[in-house]
Amino acid sequence: MAIEISSESQIDINHHFRVSAGPGAGKTHWLSLHVSHVLKDSNRLGKMGKVACLSYTNVGAETLMGRMCEDRSRVLSCTIHSFLYAYIVKPYLHFIAAEEGFEMELLTGEDDRILSDYKTIESVLNAVNQRYGEQSMVVSAIRSAKWKLLDNGTLICVATPKKKCCTKGYILSDNAYGIYKKLAWAKGYMHYDDILYFSYKLMQKYPFIGRTLAIQFPYVFVDEFQDTNPIQAKIIKLLGDNGAIVGVIGDYAQSIYGFLGADPRQFVSFTLDGFRNYTIRDNRRSTNEIIDLLNVIRTEFQQHPIRNKHGMKPLLLVGELMACYDEAQRIATDEVHALSYRNIEANILKQRVNAHVQDSKILNQITDSNSERKEFVATWIKAIEHARNKQFGAAFKMLETIGVSDLDAYISVKEALDDYDRYCDGSLKDFFDYLYERWDLRKLKPSTSIYRFYSLHTYRELSQCVGLLEDTSAQRTVHKAKGDEFDNVLVIFTDEKALKVLLKPDIQNYEPDRVYYVAMSRARNRLFLTVPSLSTKVEEKLRNLPIEIRKI
Repeated sequence: MAIEISSESQIDINHHFRVSAGPGAGKTHWLSLHVSHVLKDSNRLGKMGKVACLSYTNVGAETLMGRMCEDRSRVLSCTIHSFLYAYIVKPYLHFIAAEEGFEMELLTGEDDRILSDYKTIESVLNAVNQRYGEQSMVVSAIRSAKWKLLDNGTLICVATPKKKCCTKGYILSDNAYGIYKKLAWAKGYMHYDDILYFSYKLMQKYPFIGRTLAIQFPYVFVDEFQDTNPIQAKIIKLLGDNGAIVGVIGDYAQSIYGFLGADPRQFVSFTLDGFRNYTIRDNRRSTNEIIDLLNVIRTEFQQHPIRNKHGMKPLLLVGELMACYDEAQRIATDEVHALSYRNIEANILKQRVNAHVQDSKILNQITDSNSERKEFVATWIKAIEHARNKQFGAAFKMLETIGVSDLDAYISVKEALDDYDRYCDGSLKDFFDYLYERWDLRKLKPSTSIYRFYSLHTYRELSQCVGLLEDTSAQRTVHKAKGDEFDNVLVIFTDEKALKVLLKPDIQNYEPDRVYYVAMSRARNRLFLTVPSLSTKVEEKLRNLPIEIRKI
């Protein structure tokens, strides 16, 4: 049974532990105090040992480090992926590179470009004898595949659910993903997920790595542990088995990275010898009215208001997105942070232009049989939109992947921003023509399906699908707001069906409900919700909840 504590409580520093804490509970504050306690009183650190504080996002890692009051030189705060790459993959990959077929000399770090050229895809399809495979569908399937840890300890790369490889409906063979990995590794490509694969393989084959890390980091604390996947959880457990004191902090109801392999069950089931369980049920963030709504959504984990401050009831605004956003800002008389499930809605508010995007995946699925041209166009759109949001480093790095040198990238990006009005409201064909004037690209042939695609879709439509690598703007996705909190929040529901989180929530099994729950829990003082339309039947049900409804 879990011991209930507060964000100010101290616990024994020499036992493995799990702290379950809901949104706004002050768990980051608690963890910073716990780390300070370790730095002051532990006799395990010695002269060189450090405390590793790992999180799932850069925001989480930076927030924790910002709250540290003790000697920061004895604390490493970073993402799990950064930790694994820096302390396992980078120093030890050469041990297994040859047997795995990885070309070490070509490794430049994490690289999530997909090898989508015809030769690569043909090689994959020939190897699995799937002659009906279509290039674009195979590339899409490969992009969605992740490493999976089986019960017997084996790692396999699969797409879940299974993906089609052609319009005839045939499923891409599971073997195809492993074959693709070997081709990518031979060119020095290490995808985001591969860092987990190599870290796990190295720790399994060379146990001294785990022992070395446990000496270097006698304490390993993982914040937002609900966002880990089974491979990450197993690696953290290995560190505990090798002598590190492991603490995991999180909340299964805030697990929202399923598309990256996160499994909320890992937090609930994680255990080590001598494991101790704690829970924090306080909510120090939100007003009583916001907490009332959160407790309706999550009946099994009722939070206690610590601020005990009353404010306005959560307000559901029904109508066109831009109008509802403006109304929320008028009521708040201050900045309102708009949080959306998809990039599209966030970008509509950023640009204040609605391009009526039908398919949020269209940017990665441009209809073009010429893979180099397709990648060139998509990468330029991403680079331009990152540059428009002052993320020039990310833009230049993207362009480097398609062969644009640093100097050319600097000059070309500046020119593209100056010329933005020339192509931003035109067709994708207009944007291609803009690029064609400046770069050596293969021409589009008229009267083809590719030409029609470029003519029928707009630059704006594709640009609104761009997800910024780092987004601290007032309009962002829920995933980019994880770990943050704001005075005023507008949660964007794409349609009436999404409101089921208010009427029939299934936090444990349905990730979209968890995403909206996380979004609503970011609010300190005012919580606004918005939906395009509302039926009379649903409206009547909603009026039984602690919210108000206003049609715009």
